[in-house]
Amino acid sequence: PIALGLSVGTIAGLVNVIRGVGEIYFDSLSVLIFLLLIGRWIQFRQQTKAANAVELLYRLTPEVTRKVVNGEVVETLVELVKVDDILQIRPGDLFPVDGEVTEGNTRVDESILTGESESIVKTTGDSVAAGTTNEASMVKVRAMEVGQETRISKIVDLVEQASTDKPKIVLWANQIGACFVTVVIILALFTFCFWAISDVETAIDRSVALLIVACPCALALATPLAIAVSIGRAASRRIMIKGGDVLQSLQQPGMIWLDKTGTLTEGDLKVVRWHGDTRWIDIVAALEKTSSHPVAKAIVDYRASCWTTSDQLATWGRNKATKRLLDLRNLVFGSETIPGKGIVGAVGSFRVLAGSKQLVSSRSIQIPHRMERTEQNIVESGLSPCWVCINDSIVALVALGDSLRDDAQEAVASLKNAGWQVGILSGDHQRIVDRVGKRLGISSEYLIGGVDPEEKLETVKKSNESGTVVMVGDGVNDSAALAAATVGIAVQSGAEASLAAAPVYLANAGLSPVIDLLSLSKSTTGTMRMNLGVSLVYNCIFAGLAFAGYINPLFAAVLMPISSLTVVALSMRKPSHVMPSAVASTIQFESSR
Repeated sequence: PIALGLSVGTIAGLVNVIRGVGEIYFDSLSVLIFLLLIGRWIQFRQQTKAANAVELLYRLTPEVTRKVVNGEVVETLVELVKVDDILQIRPGDLFPVDGEVTEGNTRVDESILTGESESIVKTTGDSVAAGTTNEASMVKVRAMEVGQETRISKIVDLVEQASTDKPKIVLWANQIGACFVTVVIILALFTFCFWAISDVETAIDRSVALLIVACPCALALATPLAIAVSIGRAASRRIMIKGGDVLQSLQQPGMIWLDKTGTLTEGDLKVVRWHGDTRWIDIVAALEKTSSHPVAKAIVDYRASCWTTSDQLATWGRNKATKRLLDLRNLVFGSETIPGKGIVGAVGSFRVLAGSKQLVSSRSIQIPHRMERTEQNIVESGLSPCWVCINDSIVALVALGDSLRDDAQEAVASLKNAGWQVGILSGDHQRIVDRVGKRLGISSEYLIGGVDPEEKLETVKKSNESGTVVMVGDGVNDSAALAAATVGIAVQSGAEASLAAAPVYLANAGLSPVIDLLSLSKSTTGTMRMNLGVSLVYNCIFAGLAFAGYINPLFAAVLMPISSLTVVALSMRKPSHVMPSAVASTIQFESSR
């Protein structure tokens, strides 16, 4: 319509110049172009601001780093670093590339990638990722992946794809826009024909005014801008959204399934009791050291605490104790993590298994009656059992405990108040799930324990038949269930694996980010509907006024950009309710940056 308005106005103005009589529209058209460009500049400026939060993720890697050249350390731009370059990373610095530690030992904060709040020990040969923080000591790192090939860059690319995705409401708005353009052109022709009967000059004037004022620019801008703003706000809260349709899907309450460990509980499992032969602790810990699962971490930590309190430590010394575990790690081969069940592998000449009763039974390993009674006592105590087998014989049964998160009860209550039906879908024993569910006030029919990833998938598929289904769980172990849900929300695991399986990744643990996401979805959907409503009402009212002659082309040129700026203002306004946790996480994110 704008192009038509400019064309008609220009042709009519030229004809009138040649004739020497009539209205010349060049001043109106110049004002229109000027105001249109001003409006577009403000619009794009605001869209850029909306994308800044996502761009902050790029800044998680520094611009300058310290490179080792012929034994000398020189500062260089990160963009000039190449694969196999050796970099010196000081305590407190961010790692600029994905690489391998070649010299030194330190602790690294990997929370931006893994959600794990505790720093990880890194020694020579261990890998480090761009965007993580060196906390303890100076190390040297060989660059393995640089620039756009780093883990953090790939995550940002996945998040930025959301700005080009077109949810159903955007496609619907585009269809309305296409129809609206046709209607506007027909109305302009009708306006010209209607008024041409009495005066051609009046007919041209009013049809040009209608074409200009009824341009559906604001209508086309209404939904994409609201989505872009919301994705930027989510990123600033460390909620990474891969698709704009997520925000639309979450507006209707439905069923939300929660994995227990790390979501409802702290995810910081601890070995409470070790029933069985303690001689195998080192062997099992060596195998578990190859896994990042909370159970594995708990067993490795337990091994460390045993050495700390043992007489052997006084004899050997801490360095020798650490070296023993490192030596055993070198003997590990064939390590395989079985999602939702456990881990198997070989340490030297020993075949080692650590995991659930299902995993033990699947290997046809006989379970003594006394061990079954021990497992029953563990479960009745509210603890989780983990079976340990060496060379196909059960040698120990480990009792692990995990406490509920402080925000779990309040978050579940908030979900229920918002109309969501809450359930627990966990691989833990049914009695443990029942105990946790009872404390949180979740109905017993929605407490499902002892399920493997395949059974979780079937449960989610069945729930899909009744409406919106959200699955909150680990990005690796629950990948099938996350992909099958209407919206999968991944926590705890690596962001790459999570975003591959689910459209949402939470870098902060717990349920508070889920509440934030649902609040953001509600406010985004409301903004999109308001924008569409304002755009349609504006166009209808002023198109009618232009037809009636109350608006001339010059006034239309002033009004048209105002409609787009109104949509920009509505999209950029902050929601009236912001969750305290969201504010806290934003402050934490900004301060860490």
